[in-house]
Amino acid sequence: QFFFSFWSCFYGSHSLQLVEPLTPSGQAPNQALLRILKEPEFKKIKVLGSGAFGTVYKGLWVPEGEDVKIPVAIKVLREATSPKANQEILDEAYVMASVEHPHVCRLLGICLTSTVQLITQLMPYGCLLDYVKEKKDNIGSQHLLNWCVQIAKGMNYLEERHLVHRDLAARNVLVKTPHHVKITDFGLAKLLNADEKEYHADGGKVPIKWMALESIMNRTYTHQSDVWSYGKTNALY
Repeated sequence: QFFFSFWSCFYGSHSLQLVEPLTPSGQAPNQALLRILKEPEFKKIKVLGSGAFGTVYKGLWVPEGEDVKIPVAIKVLREATSPKANQEILDEAYVMASVEHPHVCRLLGICLTSTVQLITQLMPYGCLLDYVKEKKDNIGSQHLLNWCVQIAKGMNYLEERHLVHRDLAARNVLVKTPHHVKITDFGLAKLLNADEKEYHADGGKVPIKWMALESIMNRTYTHQSDVWSYGKTNALY
């Protein structure tokens, strides 16, 4: 609850335009079910961006047996990556399928082909980092405050689900509308057991600029280190 405590103290009097929450699934994190999709059910339209492990495309999903077309984002794991990378993206899918919150990006399904493909909600305005750079002359303090509160609510939800994000940054916040943002990219997230307070990493790529000191020195990640990353994300803007 420390996210809400922080904002209630400093910004409790402001009126904020927030979006109504999604209906919670009621499922515990370890009971999430992934929807397995067939490759003919979706098609890629254009590249949205590339990361360390794969490429993200804008696409359309046509569920089998249904007469609808759903705009989606398709994350494709690079073919040249290792089996460990494949396991990492499967871990990401597991985590993303276990969450349901208005400010956390939801996984729609997964396609298991020669490469692993994740199908998620498409956010029309892209990532918050690019959006702020492009619209910087039209962004006021109310926009910034609204985003900060929404990110805080999403992160508070992740903490309640015993999830440590480990890579919270503006590049991993997507813009659905100018008044609605969602946290995404759980590639580094790890599911904590209810009685665990820390996660100790064993190596791999890490976002040092956003990391708390204990994460840099001891590779220890907690909900408190997520708060550090949250503060760094807000401080940039």
